[in-house]
Amino acid sequence: FRISMPYRYAIFNKKKIKKRLGFGGSYKYKLHNVGFKYRTKYQKTYEHQNLPEELIRNKLSIVYKVKKKIHPYVSGELFHSLITSEYDFGEYRLSIGIALDLPQKNEAKIFYTYKKDDLNKKNPDRINIIGLAFNHKW
Repeated sequence: FRISMPYRYAIFNKKKIKKRLGFGGSYKYKLHNVGFKYRTKYQKTYEHQNLPEELIRNKLSIVYKVKKKIHPYVSGELFHSLITSEYDFGEYRLSIGIALDLPQKNEAKIFYTYKKDDLNKKNPDRINIIGLAFNHKW
């Protein structure tokens, strides 16, 4: 079990600034070569002169250990806004990828994510993301 409190400060096009603060917890369970991880997170995003956006994010990941350093995974994540009075999900993401353990506590990920945003709209936004991520574990 792990508790986290992430903070993100992002600048878009040298004009738009977003600050995000979160509080969450995650639980991992391993069964032979398959790992399961569930994470829930409360997130509040601040953007200049806008009301803060409050979300609950729930994510389930399944990781398979092929070899000692290669871990393919799939995950799904649901976003629920706390501002609306209805219990609607505003966004979901489905991901597939491969995590590679690198020397000196480093990790690289190659992934594809399908994101469907603004689910309450008649025509929700659909976004395809191809990514490469690098992490260092302290």
